[in-house]
Amino acid sequence: MAKIGFIISLYLCLFLKSYCDCKWIENLSEAQEFHRNNSKLIFIGEVVELNDDNTFKLKIVETFKGTEYDFLIGNVTSSCSIKPSEIGIKWLCYVDEPDSNGFISLLDCGLTRSFKEPSLMLKGSVAPPPLKTNSELELKIISTEYYLKNLRILNDEIEQLRKLNLKK
Repeated sequence: MAKIGFIISLYLCLFLKSYCDCKWIENLSEAQEFHRNNSKLIFIGEVVELNDDNTFKLKIVETFKGTEYDFLIGNVTSSCSIKPSEIGIKWLCYVDEPDSNGFISLLDCGLTRSFKEPSLMLKGSVAPPPLKTNSELELKIISTEYYLKNLRILNDEIEQLRKLNLKK
């Protein structure tokens, strides 16, 4: 019986350790303010390298807050970490300074997102509305409208970051 209890305890510890404890914010402007204030480093980076060991390299295009770097190495550190899947794609990143090994981690819990898939992960965010027809053209139109809406939000956010001059 003790073995079963130990196995259950071990499983729960491993499960809870890998669980993402995100602070979800419903309001976009509140989420932007929260992440601006709580991120040590905010930048646009382009993926220039993807590695089999769950690391990736970002070329820093523009820094809005924190230390300026030419390149940063990202590492998947938990189930909450994001690993970009395509070279050449730009990302808006809200992160902490690199850890003692020189790695950053892109987390799924905030406003970090790619320019290719600019959808936000906010509490209450919804996916594009379901189709009421089977038309592939209508699906493409709805998906494109959803993508363009999120791209406009991303563009507005970048413009706000430029105006705020957080580098001080």
